[in-house]
Amino acid sequence: MLYLEATTRQLMAVATVLSSLYPAVPVVLALVLLGERLNRRQVLGLVCAASAIGLIALR
Repeated sequence: MLYLEATTRQLMAVATVLSSLYPAVPVVLALVLLGERLNRRQVLGLVCAASAIGLIALR
């Protein structure tokens, strides 16, 4: 439902990319709240997601 609202108010490309970042949220929450350790794949994924957000913001 929030995705549909975002697509009507924002560019479709921005809403789609930001909604695809959903898998990063549980990783960050586990890191912050549970003190979980990240493996190399998770770190790479978070770095890629953060750089994608930065590239979107530059647009």
